[in-house]
Amino acid sequence: MKLVHNRIVRLLVIVGSLFLIINLPRSIYDLLRKRGIVVQQEGELRKIREENSELARRLTEAQTPQFVERAAREKLGLVRDREIIVLLPPQAAATASGLVDRRTNWKKWWELFF
Repeated sequence: MKLVHNRIVRLLVIVGSLFLIINLPRSIYDLLRKRGIVVQQEGELRKIREENSELARRLTEAQTPQFVERAAREKLGLVRDREIIVLLPPQAAATASGLVDRRTNWKKWWELFF
């Protein structure tokens, strides 16, 4: 009986060892693959947090009275009371923006009449 019991214990130890030998590399591979996934997700989380903080900053900026006034002026063309809007012709606007016509006066007159 002791001999049979000894063989059964050896067989169980051998089967258990084979099971561990076969499954250990697979577990290590799965662990490394999951670690790569975790690193990738942490990178995405970092990007999302940066985007979230940028959006929160823009939200607080958009709630200021200066932003609301600037948006009303630029996008809606609104003005304050007692303000005067000055519209420049396209040529004067180009001169005001630094795009100066370098032609001499007599050439301008020539092109105007001929």
